[in-house]
Amino acid sequence: MIFNDLAIALEEYPSMAEFVAKSQEQWQAVAGVGQEVVVNVAAAEVWLLQDGELVRRMKAGVGRLNRPTPLFTDAIEYLEVNPRWYVPAGMAQRDLIPKFIADPDKFSGLGYRLYDDQWQRIPDSAIDWLQLQAEYEGVYLVQQPGWANAMGTVKFKAPNPMNVFLHDTPDRSIFGRSPESRTVSAGCVRVEDPQALVDFLLGGDQISLLEQRAVPEIVELGTPVPLHLLYMPVWVDEEGDPRFSPDLYGLWPGYQAPAESAMMEQLFW
Repeated sequence: MIFNDLAIALEEYPSMAEFVAKSQEQWQAVAGVGQEVVVNVAAAEVWLLQDGELVRRMKAGVGRLNRPTPLFTDAIEYLEVNPRWYVPAGMAQRDLIPKFIADPDKFSGLGYRLYDDQWQRIPDSAIDWLQLQAEYEGVYLVQQPGWANAMGTVKFKAPNPMNVFLHDTPDRSIFGRSPESRTVSAGCVRVEDPQALVDFLLGGDQISLLEQRAVPEIVELGTPVPLHLLYMPVWVDEEGDPRFSPDLYGLWPGYQAPAESAMMEQLFW
């Protein structure tokens, strides 16, 4: 995946010159040295790079249109295997509490617990969901590790002010969809093959996500691995062939993927 050759690969698409330049500008964030992880948000994919060369592509779930995945560069510092999910307050109030009101059994059935501001667990019978829907303060909603955990078996932490990171998911069905239909999250990135990403970051099969664990396990990376969240509807694949993804968030005015690109997407995967 040599983006310097992108213009050559796209010579038969002269109308794409402006967008080729935009992709090349985005690609400047990539150092091309050592390990790097790239999320191409427009393609809803995760790319694993070694010295600038693509070693693995995988599908991803990215942010919904009203909660888009932000674009930034940071570094993955550690993994949390068998993670807990500390639900952001806004997501708890907007997304989850209405579900608990509609079906109270989902709260305990999916492994959630509610804590007060002293981190003391609030008994399920003492929770007033209607009150919390109106005023969500002084409490913390946490989903315990397990089969239903929204983070799946592992999350990949690159500390940043937006609290956006990569993670597994128990919902594997999203990876059978087109990029337009993989806009499913509240901003974080769901990874199709978390085991492959674990192996890439740790340099081998040191940890199996299939192993049963009673508690979360933090695994620090010896050297943080750069993480780039970019937006490139126009790119080239590992064979040097041009690829066109939809402009999921409408960030590229005037961009229109060639008509055959949808068919190419289906054939490639």
